[in-house]
Amino acid sequence: LIGAGGSKFFSPIYMYFIGLTPIVAIVVALFTQSFGFASGSFSYYKQGKIDFVLSKKYLSIAIPLSVFGSIISHYFSMELIETIFGIVLILNSFLILYYNSILNFFSKKEKWNNRVEYIVLILGSLFLGFISVGLGELIIPTLLLKYKYPTQKAVGTSVFIVFVSTFVSVIAHIIVMQIMGMPFFVSENIAVFIWMIPGAITGAQFGARISAKVSTKKLKLILTVAFILLGSLILFRKWIF
Repeated sequence: LIGAGGSKFFSPIYMYFIGLTPIVAIVVALFTQSFGFASGSFSYYKQGKIDFVLSKKYLSIAIPLSVFGSIISHYFSMELIETIFGIVLILNSFLILYYNSILNFFSKKEKWNNRVEYIVLILGSLFLGFISVGLGELIIPTLLLKYKYPTQKAVGTSVFIVFVSTFVSVIAHIIVMQIMGMPFFVSENIAVFIWMIPGAITGAQFGARISAKVSTKKLKLILTVAFILLGSLILFRKWIF
């Protein structure tokens, strides 16, 4: 609906309700998210809302960096990954809440320069592989401001870029986990897939269909509150208990 990944919701659920470790929860969330973004990409493709030329340009940078982020995440402590994830959730909530103000601020500038564009792409790609979030939320403003895309085309292009990057990141994670003696396709993870993947696919189709019809003001407020609560819960549990 807004081009943001569902892994922000999946990861905390997997960590605190299913009991997966932070890194496994993030990888399982990416795996689940990839199905949702694949479904959304297909829907936006049918609507003609994906710029494949720009996607190819972005993916040439996003793929190697998201893979790099995926690999290095396995060499950081679980506490650090969990803390970074909580902080990013809270920061993301303010990005959503003040999204229009941010767009208005930058729209007054003479140009959305290439340096900012590539910094955003690099950071988003690294964060995607490292903690499963960030790429879609960071590149949509660039598509809106620099390329002047209509909202649906910006979201559709973003969804496709995130889908491909997520899919490749998952493969990188699985290979590293296998090398480190942590098989990914174990019964516990498979049980999660069976329950969550159908919902991710259905939700992506539904979101793509209503994105042009529904005002997102209330949705943004709900997401802002949800991400602040989730991020605060993660940090509170990690540093208080």
